[in-house]
Amino acid sequence: MDLHTGIEFGRVLERVDSLVIRITRVEEEIKRVRYLLTRAGLVVLIWIAGLSAKLPAETIGEFTASFLKGLLK
Repeated sequence: MDLHTGIEFGRVLERVDSLVIRITRVEEEIKRVRYLLTRAGLVVLIWIAGLSAKLPAETIGEFTASFLKGLLK
């Protein structure tokens, strides 16, 4: 391998490393968004179930709050 090829190979390796870092960041952000969407979906389902059971909004809110606190533990 000559000098020019070695330099170009090094540049390609740097680009690959940069892409790996960016992909890792995107994957982490996707995981975070999925987690938030899952929690939001659960809250909506709990709220709908409470309304279907004709519970007062205050009771549904208290249950939802305690449920979310339980998820954080």
